[in-house]
Amino acid sequence: MRRHIALIVIALGLAACGQAGVAATPTPTPRPTATSIPVVGEDDVQPTEEPTPLPVQEAEALQPVGPETFPPNVNPLTGIAVPEEEVEERLDHRPILIKVSNNPPSFVLPHAGLQQSDHVWEHQVEGFALTRFTAVVYGDSPQRVGSVRSGRPPDLEMVPMYQSLYVSSGFSTNSGNAEEPWRMREYMLNAPWFERNFSAEFGYGVPYNIRTEDRQAPHNLFAVPQAIWEEADNKGINERPDLTGLAFDPAPPQGGTPTAEFIIDYPGSGPRVTWRWDEERAAWLRWTTDDFGEDVEHIDDLTDEQLAFENVVVIFALHTNTDWPEDVATGAPAVAIDLFGTGEGYLLRNGERYPITWERAGSESDDFIQLLGPDGTVIALMNGRTWFQLSSQGIDSPELFFDGERAE
Repeated sequence: MRRHIALIVIALGLAACGQAGVAATPTPTPRPTATSIPVVGEDDVQPTEEPTPLPVQEAEALQPVGPETFPPNVNPLTGIAVPEEEVEERLDHRPILIKVSNNPPSFVLPHAGLQQSDHVWEHQVEGFALTRFTAVVYGDSPQRVGSVRSGRPPDLEMVPMYQSLYVSSGFSTNSGNAEEPWRMREYMLNAPWFERNFSAEFGYGVPYNIRTEDRQAPHNLFAVPQAIWEEADNKGINERPDLTGLAFDPAPPQGGTPTAEFIIDYPGSGPRVTWRWDEERAAWLRWTTDDFGEDVEHIDDLTDEQLAFENVVVIFALHTNTDWPEDVATGAPAVAIDLFGTGEGYLLRNGERYPITWERAGSESDDFIQLLGPDGTVIALMNGRTWFQLSSQGIDSPELFFDGERAE
């Protein structure tokens, strides 16, 4: 019960004067043994079997699917069908949520594996300026994903929502000091899904997490999805979850506003993210900023191409400071984000934008987030991949621009 209450408190992000209270002191938990991860060369990065690229369906072959049921061969995170003979390989397992660093640009760009992720969530972290990603890998198997960095409070809500496996590099901790509040390590150790945590700090080194020789530590850690799925199979915890809630339709909804460019400019030294609609690729192309604040194409290291996503979803959610410092050097607290209840946002697809409302049940629920249109029914995404841009409300909110006009 103590752990249950504590998890709810942090997920809710209850705040008073900018601080979230933690209701319980953890029961001491044995510390798992971390293993040293040797640096490997490019040849060692390759999986034993080259993954088959996600099949690309012609537009006329795409079908409306969701939100309540999906055919067994359709990926419920993308709405795209896979060949019947590939269902077991591609869909009969849990998604993997992988924590990916986004700072500093000169150390983390180009990222690896984001283009082959079904979903990517970008959210603000300590100080509200910098952002971090949660890559959701499910229907495809990139050779590696990263660079991988430490976990943050939103992960405590996302893992139950996706019923997923989980990977990060490590976590903040109170080091067993009962006078200090729980931090990320204590929450992870006491999460009901802890056995699905394949983080490097908890002993999952090579082949599950590898360090490459082409990056500077600590930005050279990468997760290997295929190895993680195989170990989850060995542990008997890799069953396919029932993921419902999203809807997909190749035909765009009525009532959209034509939009060619969307910018979300995070405060302070945070990134300025630009999405531009590309009619030829039928996707939103992504730009980010470098160390000097200049716009650069956001390239995936595995494809050597600019990131392109069929959907971009903006989620406005309550952000609050926790009662522990995540950045020890500056004392900046971790940021908790409420990804349950209801809020507003935008859907961008097919060169159009739509105001939406999002809904999700309680903090420990495995109910998936639902995106509703102006009529109150589930609004359909374009069949394909989705990038979620989280935006704080009330504290250091980023600025949004549609075709150069600032959104109110």
